Amino acid sequence: MQNTPMVTDWIMVIITIVYAITTIGIFRANKKTVEVSKEQFKETTRLSYMPFLQLWDACGEIPVASTVLHACETDAEDDYINFVAKLKNIGNGTAVNLVYDWKCTEIGVSEIDCVPINAIAAGDSYLWQLTFAVKSGSADNLHPILTFSYNDILGYTYEQRVFVTFDENNSDLGYVHCDTDEPVFKGIVTYYKLAGKK
Repeated sequence: MQNTPMVTDWIMVIITIVYAITTIGIFRANKKTVEVSKEQFKETTRLSYMPFLQLWDACGEIPVASTVLHACETDAEDDYINFVAKLKNIGNGTAVNLVYDWKCTEIGVSEIDCVPINAIAAGDSYLWQLTFAVKSGSADNLHPILTFSYNDILGYTYEQRVFVTFDENNSDLGYVHCDTDEPVFKGIVTYYKLAGKK
């Protein structure tokens, strides 16, 4: 009977230890749940503000700006293909800080510059004349890529590639074809900002 208080004390110690371990386990589980919920909320918020650009033929409409894109070495240019493009934002949020990267890997031509408009709100479109400077008779063999880089209003960066093909024989679809990829999320990136550009 004299050992009963000691046994009771040990039982209380064990119960306290088990309770403490259980509490720590619950705390860690709740912390993980909160972290997962924060990430899910962050991703849902990002998607709700994500822009999505599309580029297609707007022949017959009047562009507000024009850009010359070289599809051959500058000393070989002897033909110009005019293409009025409608750059439309079909996404949920505004695209800002638009920069394009034009590459024609077949001949090593590469250009990076700002799009003439700084931002395109969701649902808005922008008429932009693209003039492709090419060597006569060589355009059909070229497959350049126009890559757009831009931010949403939260500061996240996206990239979209537009695959450009020239097809002189397919007049029903037009000479220039543009196939646009979906936006690729790049995180928070600042290396697309060009020196001296605002």
